[in-house]
Amino acid sequence: MKKIKLVRTYGPLPTLTKKQTKRIDPPGEHGKKNQRNKKQSQYGIRLAEKQKVRHNYALSEHQFVKYVNQAKRSKQLTGHALLQLLENRLDTSVYRLGFAPTILAARQLISHKHILVNGTALNIPSYQCQTGDEIQAKQTVQHLTGEKGKIQIKRLETSRPQIELDLKERLVVEYYSRK
Repeated sequence: MKKIKLVRTYGPLPTLTKKQTKRIDPPGEHGKKNQRNKKQSQYGIRLAEKQKVRHNYALSEHQFVKYVNQAKRSKQLTGHALLQLLENRLDTSVYRLGFAPTILAARQLISHKHILVNGTALNIPSYQCQTGDEIQAKQTVQHLTGEKGKIQIKRLETSRPQIELDLKERLVVEYYSRK
């Protein structure tokens, strides 16, 4: 789906795109007409919440299922563990540190080996950052040097990460508990 269609369907997805739309009705030929008298089912609500999270972090369904299963195995609350796993990804960390305007741009920087983790160029956007990791931009990338040139991760959050997405992670967990 195009990014603007995703924004019209799920609302603002700040890490996917900075673009906004003036239209308020859902995408599609009959977007407004179909939404008028239909009440969304419980399954539809959970599916939409799951898709919102998945599209916000620009993950495939296969990748997202792996993170959900990993979060289920953790000792924390599953929803909080899922958000932590997603927020500790290298592409999300690069975006949060301000090196890139979106997660997709951060992913491109990483895949082109412009980001160093502990002095080593990585091209794996799904790398899980750890406490003490030092993330920096290569010196050859001029627009990333300066005050944002080198940042060290002091500690990883143990509570629910504060993200700018209006999200009910409980619904995502419930969606996968029924499978």
